[in-house]
Amino acid sequence: MTNLKKFDTITINDVSMNDFLDIIHHNFIRKDVFKIIVTPNIDHLQRLRNSDDPSFCKAYEISDYRLCDSRIVQKLSAFNEQTILNVVPGSDLTRELLKLDWVKRARVTIIGTTDKQVVQLKKIFQLRNIEHFNPSMGFIKRINEVEACVDFIINSNPDFVFLAVGSPSQEHLAFSLYQRINSVNPNSFSAQLFCIGASLDFLTGKTKRAPTWMQKAHLEWLHRALSQPRRLVPRYYRNLKYVLWFLLFRNRT
Repeated sequence: MTNLKKFDTITINDVSMNDFLDIIHHNFIRKDVFKIIVTPNIDHLQRLRNSDDPSFCKAYEISDYRLCDSRIVQKLSAFNEQTILNVVPGSDLTRELLKLDWVKRARVTIIGTTDKQVVQLKKIFQLRNIEHFNPSMGFIKRINEVEACVDFIINSNPDFVFLAVGSPSQEHLAFSLYQRINSVNPNSFSAQLFCIGASLDFLTGKTKRAPTWMQKAHLEWLHRALSQPRRLVPRYYRNLKYVLWFLLFRNRT
């Protein structure tokens, strides 16, 4: 069980890392239904409020678990009188999941990242059964490539699916897969799907995470902005506007 906390437009599952790993294990044993897991951060929340992207919003609507990825979101939740106690960053969840013996033996499908990184992952975590497909840049705008990804996922018959194609592409793809499965037979596919963004880049060392002290000081965003200013500074500007809106006007909507 998880505690449900309302935050702006969504409900967040307030659950610890260890308890959620137990939930994943329980679902893995049962293998009864398709599950989608997302880890919302400030960027996702501002997009959910301001975006005219129906597929992204729908992916959040149909997701089974929404775990707080952000310490900033956790701090803001205190102003909402529904304080979120647990922060479960997607990269940490991915790492802890891949370390488990029963996951090492499971069927894992990865969409996104490079062949080289997949080889590194297999070596680091001793994964025995990985299927990998890396779509082209901008694939989400081409229906035939999205369908190719969906076909690959279904045909690989996975226990776990990791979408590492960035947001909002990963949410779009998750929703496309959901639509396909439900149009055929909802009981025909029982994998657990994780939208993990750049998690594999962190786990393979391609991208360095902020030092621990910066993470604890809620400054990981600053470390990332300085690492990739052209791509991330505009995003964090939009995120800052959302934080200010939340602090000043959240009770007026």
